[in-house]
Amino acid sequence: MAVAGSERMLGENAYVYVMQGSTPVLIACATKLSFDVNVSKETFLCQGSEGITGAMPGAKEYSFQIEGLNRKFASAEEATNFGFDDFFDTINDNTQVTIKFEDSSAPGIIYTGVGYLQSLNTGLEVMKNSTYSTNGWFNTLVKTAKPTP
Repeated sequence: MAVAGSERMLGENAYVYVMQGSTPVLIACATKLSFDVNVSKETFLCQGSEGITGAMPGAKEYSFQIEGLNRKFASAEEATNFGFDDFFDTINDNTQVTIKFEDSSAPGIIYTGVGYLQSLNTGLEVMKNSTYSTNGWFNTLVKTAKPTP
């Protein structure tokens, strides 16, 4: 896994993993993670409602975005982490991903999403860090309590 302490994102205790089988593999050099939960609004009009529409929750949609530094790794330990090249292979092969993330501001809570990558991009600039971003959707997103060690 990662070098001790290197699993922090933006100085916070946020841990982002891609599951390879039953093994969580840290996403290397992640700098940002966001996920969205959207619910469509289904409207209806009933007879006798005097022309006033009602609404009910419809389908849910889960999406995510991950940003990170695109770099080659200095140590064999870091090289075992999931990085840009792995995301490229995943999107190129249409491989399903399972992403787990935990935030220490909500200790003991783990979010797990299963889905696919939709896009991957990177940019190179002179005298700047190379970065990448990827986004996609989850077919499922669940919140669970972290098992007690």
